[in-house]
Amino acid sequence: MITVSSLEWHVSHNCNFSCSGCSDFSNYKHAASITNDILKQWYAPWHKRIQPKTVALVGGEPLVNKDIENIIYTAREHWQHSALELVTNGWLLYRYPNLPNVLKETNTTLYVSKHYDSFDYNEKFVNITNELEKQNVKYKIYRNDKTWFQIYKPALLPHEDNDPESSWKNCPTYQDCFQLYDGAIWKCPPIAYINLMSKKYTLDSKWDTYLQYKALQPDCTDSDIVEFFARGAESVCGMCPAKLKLTKKEVEWQN
Repeated sequence: MITVSSLEWHVSHNCNFSCSGCSDFSNYKHAASITNDILKQWYAPWHKRIQPKTVALVGGEPLVNKDIENIIYTAREHWQHSALELVTNGWLLYRYPNLPNVLKETNTTLYVSKHYDSFDYNEKFVNITNELEKQNVKYKIYRNDKTWFQIYKPALLPHEDNDPESSWKNCPTYQDCFQLYDGAIWKCPPIAYINLMSKKYTLDSKWDTYLQYKALQPDCTDSDIVEFFARGAESVCGMCPAKLKLTKKEVEWQN
């Protein structure tokens, strides 16, 4: 078993939020949720080969997937020794009254992402966290309302700073968001889900280089795994900006 830092995956590509410049392209309204059976297929070649210190169920918005409770149980069965996280914006927690019990039974930490800063948003967010407190749910808050960076340029184009090393050093995904997608492991959300985008949209030819990225496949060797997770900057990092600049975040949401 090879110890690696982290692994995460979408349980839904769709999201009830639409955040400008989302690193996972979830603002482009992909309809698909990932079934429990598909996830089992994705886990099968990996869960006895690698031991992530942390695994995370993310999206999109994971709670859009109505089978989320069974998905949590399945994730814990396959990744018994990893710290398990569920990352959500919290808006749909009310749909799952038994979720606190599922989280406790599986020793899963709930991460609630705070995406915006306005009176209406903050009022609802406080109501959500107050309810979690009442239910004695173990949770943490991701502060995405204070720092926001555009992963790609407007009109859906990659950055062209031609400095992958600087892009890597300033990586807005913290250099540690390896994605399990379509059975393979990808370096980060943008490089994984630009492939998802290409299945729905006709992308500018400037994305062609990034669409040729080779993810880590299930038939890889152990040395391939070690090398993959130890990589630093590589050419595909050039899709992101070399120098991060805070931008105004636009958010729309649905309950």
